Amino acid sequence: SVQPKIDALREALKGTDTAAIKAKQEELQQAFYAISEKLYQQAAAQQQSQANAAGQQNTQQGAQPNGGADFVDADFTEVDDQNQ
Repeated sequence: SVQPKIDALREALKGTDTAAIKAKQEELQQAFYAISEKLYQQAAAQQQSQANAAGQQNTQQGAQPNGGADFVDADFTEVDDQNQ
């Protein structure tokens, strides 16, 4: 968790030991890096998942033109009954 590292840095800042302050700052920074990395991984996984879903949807629509609606494409000739 990050909160204990924040609290430790606050305590170090009350003193005058610059080495301790820098060490606590570094620990807090490393914790933030770890959190950022996890967030980026989750975002990348979510984008990949959305891209895969969109690709599957496009594939399914490609297999069934017009979203799977039934129709027949045919030529026809109009017959005029009065001219016969």
